[in-house]
Amino acid sequence: MPARFHPGDLVRISKNLGAAARYLHTDAEAIVEYSYAGKYGGNEDNSYSLFVKGFGKSNWYDANHLTLIESDRFDLIETWKLEMQNKENKSG
Repeated sequence: MPARFHPGDLVRISKNLGAAARYLHTDAEAIVEYSYAGKYGGNEDNSYSLFVKGFGKSNWYDANHLTLIESDRFDLIETWKLEMQNKENKSG
């Protein structure tokens, strides 16, 4: 089964991920970094590592909980990192 999302895709994480995923971020924008299969091989193309706006890197989000907003937006990661750094500097 081919991956639904691709590296660089801007996605929205759904509000309800279910009890099994309660440690993951919800209702946020994120950039797909890679799928499990893309990074480690195998057939598991439904789990994704994301860079979540305001939080950073987070693994593993099921494709059913993601909605594509726009393709090819790796550029946002640097912007989001700067925003996080600026927020840290103001609070620290």
